[in-house]
Amino acid sequence: FAIVHGLKRPAVARLQNCWEALGAKHLDTFRAMDALADPAGGFRLFWLALQDHSKAAVPFLAPYLHDLMEINDNEPTYTQPATSSRADLSEPPQDTDDEDALSAILSRDVNFGKFYKLYSIVSELEAFR
Repeated sequence: FAIVHGLKRPAVARLQNCWEALGAKHLDTFRAMDALADPAGGFRLFWLALQDHSKAAVPFLAPYLHDLMEINDNEPTYTQPATSSRADLSEPPQDTDDEDALSAILSRDVNFGKFYKLYSIVSELEAFR
């Protein structure tokens, strides 16, 4: 991925004569690697290629970080069991002197689904150690 991103830098991409001098085999290899590094669809092609690959590999961290940030941003940390609300409840109310605010804090549940998703991504990264 570092090679692909290096070759896509503007200074390298402008070297038109060099790109034209490359053989079709090398250009096809570059295009295939470029498709793997494409973040479109949440790095869909990268994930498909990684699933099909059974040998040891060095992970490309960008797709993992993308998924971790997406889960953290889109999933609430807390849920309210009475309403099953999925509203943004990531921060508890600050006013704990009010009895209603304290009751709201205590009636919420931790969204374990969010943390299980985060754990599954981190454990997959741990497998590359």
